[in-house]
Order: sequence, then C-alpha cells, then structure tokens
Amino acid sequence: MAERARVESVGALAELRAALLRFAEEVQTTLAGVDADIGRVGQWLSSERPGHWKHEVRRREDEVERCRTAVMRKRIIQAPEPASVLEERKAFDAAKRRLESAVARAASVRRWASVWEREAQMYKSATAGLSETVSGTIPGAAARLERMIRAVEAYAGVRAVTEETGTGAVLEGSVAGPEEGVGEAGVVAHRFASLRGHALVGEGRAGVVVSSIGSGWRWSAGGVTPEDAEGLGRLSLAGPGLDVGLKVVVAWRAMESAAVGLIRGPGSAGDSGWTVVALERPEVTGGWRGVPAGEAAGNVPGLGAVLSLAEGTVVVLSAGRVVSVLDGDGRDVWNG
Repeated sequence: MAERARVESVGALAELRAALLRFAEEVQTTLAGVDADIGRVGQWLSSERPGHWKHEVRRREDEVERCRTAVMRKRIIQAPEPASVLEERKAFDAAKRRLESAVARAASVRRWASVWEREAQMYKSATAGLSETVSGTIPGAAARLERMIRAVEAYAGVRAVTEETGTGAVLEGSVAGPEEGVGEAGVVAHRFASLRGHALVGEGRAGVVVSSIGSGWRWSAGGVTPEDAEGLGRLSLAGPGLDVGLKVVVAWRAMESAAVGLIRGPGSAGDSGWTVVALERPEVTGGWRGVPAGEAAGNVPGLGAVLSLAEGTVVVLSAGRVVSVLDGDGRDVWNG
C-alpha cells in the first residue's frame, strides 16, 4: 500500500518557518551584540588603559623626582645648620605611593587583558556551533520548509479541482478540460467563489500605499503560459488592456505560495481593484503590499493577461497554470 501523508494545515508549516527565521535572527542579533561588547572591552584593556597608565607612571616618576630634589635642595640651603625637611619628606613619600599605585595598576591591566583575551577565545569556541546553526542550518531548514509549502500548495490547488469536478488524476499541473467532464455544474465555481470574501476593500484597501518592490519580488505560483494567456484573451471577460499605473494589492504570503487566487473587485481612481491572496488559508495574509500593475506584470510572465480581465473575475493560478476563471456570476468559464 502506498504511504500517505496527512497535512492538516500548510499555514502551520509557514508559521514554523517564520518562527525558525525569527529565532535565528534574534540569536544572531544577540551574538553580534555580545561580540561587539567583547571587542570594546578588549580594546579598552589592550590599548586605552595601558596607554593611560603608562602616561601616569611617567608623570608620577617625574613627581617623585621633583619631591626628592626639593628635599635635597632644602638640606643644602640650610647647611651647616640642620633644617627640618618634614613637609618635603611627606610630599616625597606620598609621591612614591602614587607611583607605586600607578605601576601596580599598569601591571593589573596587562594581566586582565591577557585573561580577557583567553576568556573571549573560549566564549567564541563555545558559541561557534550555535553561530553556525543560526547562520547556516536554520536558513537551510527554512528553505526546505518553503519548498515543502510550495509543493503542498501546488498539490492542494490542483487536487481540489480534480476532486470537486469528479475527473481522474491531474498530472503535472494540468487541468481537466470540458471534454473530460466537469461533473455537477457549479461545483468548481462554488469552491473558488469563496475567494471573493478575501479581497481587500474599503478603508483597509485605500490605506495600502503603492510602492515598488524592486529586487524584492518573490513569486512562487509561476507565470501564465503563452497558451493560457492566449486563452484568457479569447474570454468574454477580457478587457481592452492593462493600465500599468493602477494599484494591485498583494498579500505578502501569496508571493511565497505555489497557488494563488486573484480577485478583481470594484476599481477606483488609480486602483485596479485586483487583490492577490494565497489559495491555501487566504485569510493569512502576512500583510498587504500595493504594487503598480505594470511592475507585477513585468515580474510575472503572462500576468498582464490576467490583470486585463473584467471586474468581478476570480482567477486561480497554480504552479504556472491557470486552474479556474470565474465570471461575476460565479460560473467557471475557463476551458484551459
């Protein structure tokens, strides 16, 4: 019997991946902060303090010499009568004590600088494994989780169409055409029509500012094939063309999903009305981003054919294939 995997929620995998990356980032930030503190203290002990106490030793040596000279001068001036040099001797003894203190502190700094360097090396050796884990192992695990998420989302998006239309197995992302039998009318439309409820509208949509993503584009659902783009152009929903300056609102999570839903609601000045969400758990957005339609079409091959469709359209794109196109009445008009 073939083994089967039971995946309750792709969102759980996405949350695990995000948690791993957050943990790695926090640990790296902490390690970097500790390394910076170690470096600052090491610099203080090896350069700043030695220089300071070297200067102090020289200054206090000069002070001792001045006090010694003062004692000798008073004795010479008062000869042959004995003179009291009590105050001068007190100043001389105090200067010697200050010199001895400076010499001791200079030696202490040298000793502690050596101890600090040794302990710092031991710390770095002890944390090397953790540093390697958060900089290499965890990002690698996150990348594997991302591939798993993409694979499961792609399978879920295509498998759902197969099960709900009553057709046989769908291989390599292909979609059953009308000649294969679409099952009971309206079943496919019912599943994907629920995506309309996840379109961003109203004040929330108006608050999404349009800005370029630039090199940050990550689109995992694949582009629209030339054949599918041509088929979209033949639909009655096809519009006159794409206004590249209009806003398209994209859920961040959709950009990392292998299957997405594109919903066109009512447009407005500067806004196409298009919302892009992940097909799996579309309510989990990861935040919204407004992008120019021209930039979206320029980064995803063939997407312009989708964005040119009329208001009320819902399009499901999975693994580089158009899976479903619903019109404003909820009918699936896609023949593949």
